[in-house]
Amino acid sequence: MAHVFLYGTLMRGHDAHRALGLPTALAYVGDACIAGRVYRVADYPGLCLGSGEAWGELFRIVDPAVLARMDAYEDCDPDTAGGPEYARRLVQVPGHAVQAWTYEYVRPLHREQVVEGKWRVSPSA
Repeated sequence: MAHVFLYGTLMRGHDAHRALGLPTALAYVGDACIAGRVYRVADYPGLCLGSGEAWGELFRIVDPAVLARMDAYEDCDPDTAGGPEYARRLVQVPGHAVQAWTYEYVRPLHREQVVEGKWRVSPSA
């Protein structure tokens, strides 16, 4: 059974979640935390795996075709001009005893803009 860990604009409640058909392609498992940190890139977040805590949502993949849609949304194509923005990685999800796909930000970013807790569209959201 495949899983995906989402920490940003693909989480429930965000427009992209509905636009990509995630409510039917994924089954929500619960909130989760993986090793890493989430940073504000612009009006969206980027994950750097490693030390720290990155909070998000864990889903079971119901329709495997959803990975191609999410890869396109997250700009994972290595042939993208200027290089990809994200890379899909397999990570361990403590507390759920599963591995899950997630999207790691692979371009340079300002690491002082750490997101505390779960990502929200704006600080007041």
